Amino acid sequence: ACSTTFTVPNSLKLKEQSGDPYPHLRPIEKIRQALADRVPPFDGTCHRCGAVPAEFYLPVRLHVMEERSTAGHGGVWVTPWFAVAHVPGGIEQWSSDAIPLLLCGKCKAVFDAERRLSKVRAALRNLLYAGIVAAFIWFACRNMEFVAVFAKPIAVVVFIPLFLIARLKGSRQRFFVEPWLRRIEWASDMLDAEDEYFLHMGKFKPMARSTASVT
Repeated sequence: ACSTTFTVPNSLKLKEQSGDPYPHLRPIEKIRQALADRVPPFDGTCHRCGAVPAEFYLPVRLHVMEERSTAGHGGVWVTPWFAVAHVPGGIEQWSSDAIPLLLCGKCKAVFDAERRLSKVRAALRNLLYAGIVAAFIWFACRNMEFVAVFAKPIAVVVFIPLFLIARLKGSRQRFFVEPWLRRIEWASDMLDAEDEYFLHMGKFKPMARSTASVT
C-alpha cells in the first residue's frame, strides 16, 4: 500500500526475531543447549505457573528409538488348525536424555494429587480388565462347545488384527508426566517428532537456591 520495497528475512532470521535463541537446532537439541546454558525454560522458573522460582525438580528421562534394523519379513500364517502371527526380529538403538521438570511448592502439590488420582484410575482400569477376563474364562468353562466352534474365527477376525495394529502404531504410550513435560518450551515439538519413546520419572529433589539450577 505504501509502495515501499523491503527485504523479507530468511526463516532462521525470522525465528531469531520471534525469540528463538536456537533456530538452527532440532527441539531436543534446543533443550540440551538451554540446559547447558541455564537459560529459559531452564533458568529456575516453575514450568507450570511460570510466575515464581521453582523449589523442586523432577528428573524425567526420555528414551527415544533412534534406529531399528529388522531381520526377516514376518507375516500371518493361517492353517486349518491354527493361526500364527510372526514378528521379525531386529536390533534397536535408543538414545537417552534427562529433562528436569521444575515446579514450585504449590504446583508440586497439584502434581502429587494428580499422580495419586492417576494411580487410582489405573488400578480401577486393571480391575475392569481382570473382571472381563474372569467373566470370559467363566463363560468359556461353561460353554466349551461354543468356544471350540468360534475360537478360530475370533482369533483371525479380532485378536490377530488388533495385535498387528498395535505393532504398526509403535510404542506411543501415554504417560502421566507427559502433559506436564509438554509445558516446557520445545518439549511438545520434540515428543511429536518421535514415533517411539518412553518416559521414566525419578524422585523430586530440592533446587539449588544459590545457583537456581538442578544438582
